[in-house]
Amino acid sequence: MSRRGQHLAADPHYQMSRSQEKLEQQQAIVQQLRLEASLGRLPVSRCIEELKAHCLQHQTRDILITGFADQKENPFAKGKNKACVIL
Repeated sequence: MSRRGQHLAADPHYQMSRSQEKLEQQQAIVQQLRLEASLGRLPVSRCIEELKAHCLQHQTRDILITGFADQKENPFAKGKNKACVIL
């Protein structure tokens, strides 16, 4: 440890500020964990049903399902210029 490091480690104000910083970090973690614990939970089966319903409801606008009406719109089409374009 350098002389400066030894000096700082021996300084009670430095030790208090370090312990205060650690305490604040731990309090923030506890607060986040309490927030996460208070969130409502849903069964996976219900989430799956809601996701399926959403996909079916929006499938006409989903390019992954319907594809591109015109291949010119497809940025991944073969032979397409792959250069980055900044507008």
